[in-house]
Amino acid sequence: MVIYIPDDTIKEAGLDPIQIQLELAIFLYQKEYLSLAQAAKMTGRHRIELQQELGKRQIPIHHSIEELQHQLDILQII
Repeated sequence: MVIYIPDDTIKEAGLDPIQIQLELAIFLYQKEYLSLAQAAKMTGRHRIELQQELGKRQIPIHHSIEELQHQLDILQII
């Protein structure tokens, strides 16, 4: 899916397309429409990078059941 945002709107916001993408992904994550993994994929970042960005913004991290299970599986390997 492609979302069209006019160039002048992006300019007026003082953001570039990558920043717009990050802001949208974080907004959707905060509203719990996207998981952390989905939001990271949307921005082209690794989950850890997105977690760091969320931390800078003091946005709490919430995990889906699948993400928690994945983390538990990793801990069992360690």
